[in-house]
Amino acid sequence: MLCLAATLHGLHARRPSILLRDIKLENFCITDEGALLCVDFGTAKLCTDSSVRKSYAPTEKYMAPEVDNRYSRPADVFSLGEIFAEIFCWMCKLNSATSLDVVMKNSTFKNKIARTAALKLLEGRQPSDGRFWVLFNLIINMLSENPHDRPLAGQVHDILRTLRSDYKCCNAELPDKESDDGLSSSPVENMGSDFGCCFTDDSM
Repeated sequence: MLCLAATLHGLHARRPSILLRDIKLENFCITDEGALLCVDFGTAKLCTDSSVRKSYAPTEKYMAPEVDNRYSRPADVFSLGEIFAEIFCWMCKLNSATSLDVVMKNSTFKNKIARTAALKLLEGRQPSDGRFWVLFNLIINMLSENPHDRPLAGQVHDILRTLRSDYKCCNAELPDKESDDGLSSSPVENMGSDFGCCFTDDSM
C-alpha cells in the first residue's frame, strides 16, 4: 500500500499534476526484483489550470461517485481507497465468496455499489490491532462520498509511512503541494532515488 500511495502522491505533486483516472490493481505491476511500477497511462491527463476534468474512462468497480459530473484528484484517491479496501479484506482473510468482485458481478451503478460493498465488508472486519485501526479509518476516509472529505494523496502517503518505517523505498518525503495554485514545481524526476521503484521511462 505504501508504494501505491507514493506513486499517486508523486503524480499529483507534479506541476502540472497527472490524474491517473483509471486506478485499478491491473495497472500496477511488480518486477522480478520486487519493485512496484505504475503502468498504462493511456487515460491519464495533465491537470493544468483547474483540477476538474469532465472526460474520463475509469473502471466502474473503482469509480468515485462524482465522476459523472467531474474528475479531479479526490477521484483518484477514492479509486485507490477501493484498492486498499480489497487488500485490507485479503489481509483479514475475508472469504473470497463475499469479495467485491462477487458483489458487483451483475450490479448496475457499479461505482456506488462498490463503495457500499467495500464499507460493509470493512465494517465486518474491524481490526483489533492498533495499526490496522489506523489503516481501517484511512480507507473509510478515502471512500468518503464527498470528495472534499477525502485526504490528499500526500496525506495518505504520510500516514502509511508512519506504519511502515522499515521500508527503504517509498518512505522519503515528497512535496506537499497538491493545491491548485500552480506555484510549485516538483517533477517526478527530481524526487530522488527512493522512488525509483514507482516510475520508469517506459511507464510514462
